[in-house]
Amino acid sequence: MNLTDTRGKLTAMSDAVGANFVVYTAGLYRQNYHIVHGVSKERIRVWIDSQNWAYIYAGGDGYAVNFAAKEGDLEMYAWKSTSMNEQEYSQTSLCPDDPSETFEVPYRNIVQNPLTRAWARSNTGPNAGFLFPGSGAMAFGRTISDSICSYGGLVYAYNFVNMRFWRPTNATNGGLICVSNFFGNGTNSQRSVDAEIIMRSWGVKSKRNSHRWTVEVPQDKCIRTKPKN
Repeated sequence: MNLTDTRGKLTAMSDAVGANFVVYTAGLYRQNYHIVHGVSKERIRVWIDSQNWAYIYAGGDGYAVNFAAKEGDLEMYAWKSTSMNEQEYSQTSLCPDDPSETFEVPYRNIVQNPLTRAWARSNTGPNAGFLFPGSGAMAFGRTISDSICSYGGLVYAYNFVNMRFWRPTNATNGGLICVSNFFGNGTNSQRSVDAEIIMRSWGVKSKRNSHRWTVEVPQDKCIRTKPKN
């Protein structure tokens, strides 16, 4: 996503995510700064916050780049999986009512320097057949702020041996598939606690970075500075 900030300057790019990580009722200094997307074999769906005060991206509260965007250019890229040198493909299901649910899946093959990605595929509802990419973290919404889902998504991590997964519990209205009613004027909004998990791994060549990075970690921010030559 090419982003245009509120002053009309094109300054940054940001990725869309696969779920409403956490949802707020929009107001001053409390907005939903993200874009949700899902893909199927035929199409791509994108959701943005449709409330007043809505932004598609913002940075602040400790970040050195103070930036907010209400508009931008959406760029979409797709690759055929058969055109990439895939070394691992696995599927499993996550569902609180499934006694065989597992949160750790070992690699079946030896994958050298794995680059692994995971998606949650909806099998029911308005987004049946769509895949939503997982992420490495999740926010928890203690207060139910949306009628469909207030937080959610698939969380995953991996090493050279296996892949691990986490999904929202039923503490509030969280969902493994979470497209809130606040986004896209409620079009194709969905909360599902079960989904099929798709995992793909590719072996990548390792190349050491010869740059030495300096990292400044003040109490109120964590910013990586440019490399030293």
